[in-house]
Amino acid sequence: SAMALILPVVTLILVVVLTWWSPVGMSRQGFLYEGDPTVDPHWLYPILAVMLALVLLGSLAMLRIYRLNRHLRREVRECRTAEAKFRGLVEQSLAGICIIQDDRFVYVNPKFAEMFGHTVEEIAGRLGPCDLIAQPDRERVGESLRRCLDGETSGIRHTFSAIRKDGFAIDVKVNGAPADY
Repeated sequence: SAMALILPVVTLILVVVLTWWSPVGMSRQGFLYEGDPTVDPHWLYPILAVMLALVLLGSLAMLRIYRLNRHLRREVRECRTAEAKFRGLVEQSLAGICIIQDDRFVYVNPKFAEMFGHTVEEIAGRLGPCDLIAQPDRERVGESLRRCLDGETSGIRHTFSAIRKDGFAIDVKVNGAPADY
């Protein structure tokens, strides 16, 4: 925060003021060292210069971290907003939408679950495509899905029979493509 940046600067100013400034009517002689020094006090100045440089570098680093943190917070907020808009669109869609990963549905929208007579919770993370495809079409659709995921084809387009939770067969048309999730 701003306080974290102000503290090193104030410390630096105090060090500089106390080192080179003396009150009116008071000699610097005897203020920081003996009146008749036997050791040259000039060795102190390079140390103070190094301290000043370190304080300044630390302040610059803290300022950079603060700006990066603010930038990342803004990006996270924008991503959350975009995700909320996307979810709103997908959740209200009239088409069934799903995401398949490792032969399991990791996401299904409510319309997809409704088409198969399930709830979203019953499908997502528990069932895979083969669990919903009718037996005669499983091998054909499974092979097409494998080729799509292996990059041999750019997408999958099929019409096949699927089985609802209540056992009734329905005709399903699928259009899909691989995507990063």
